[in-house]
Amino acid sequence: MRAEVARSVYFALQYFRREPLRSALVDVRRYEYASLDELHHIQATRQLEQLRFALLHVPHYKRALQPNASAIDRARSWSDVEAIMNSLPVIEKASVTGTPSDFTADNASELPTHLDKTSGSSGTPVVFPCDQRAWAYRHALTHRCMEAFGVAIGEPYALFFGLHWDKRKRIEVALRDRVFNRVRISAYEVGESKLDEHLAAIRRLRPTHLQGYPSAVGDFCSLLRERGIDLGGLKLKAVFLTA
Repeated sequence: MRAEVARSVYFALQYFRREPLRSALVDVRRYEYASLDELHHIQATRQLEQLRFALLHVPHYKRALQPNASAIDRARSWSDVEAIMNSLPVIEKASVTGTPSDFTADNASELPTHLDKTSGSSGTPVVFPCDQRAWAYRHALTHRCMEAFGVAIGEPYALFFGLHWDKRKRIEVALRDRVFNRVRISAYEVGESKLDEHLAAIRRLRPTHLQGYPSAVGDFCSLLRERGIDLGGLKLKAVFLTA
């Protein structure tokens, strides 16, 4: 798929998902060159928004933030917010996974959210509702990082990631990969027996970049080096490693 077509499809999907990606991209690009004072102001404003929401809606923080309620109400500057954040106790992952309802906003069902989860690379994944604004900023920051390496939204790429065991889920993932203009290389099938198959798939797509688990990308590159195979003809712009 041509990058221009893939980019148009991608933005159309984000629009139908009600994800404000375009405005988030404008925002992260605008503040990339902001002064330290401007960044502190932005951080304080958004952190206060988060603290006030948590104090009002999240069971755990209704209790944990109560001693700071008046300070949160009075806070205006970055130093005010920093003092509040430094006073909060550290939360262990087991506390969140053990009592997820204690860390879920009581109005989460009223908000435009989708379930998300961590990768589980350090153990059990944490599942949590994520709203559209948060999704938009996560994606915007990812794309802005890629732009620094000359990679535009919609450009083809090879994704070294997991592959679901369920056949129906695999079909859904395959359709998603097609839409996102990528070829998926199962991180659990990077080995000598699959190398030719993976290499052929990558060469057919002619990606501009690679993305995925460091171990999977590293193993793939090591196998190529052992075989004396050079991917220079693809003119890759970058390799992005994810946890």
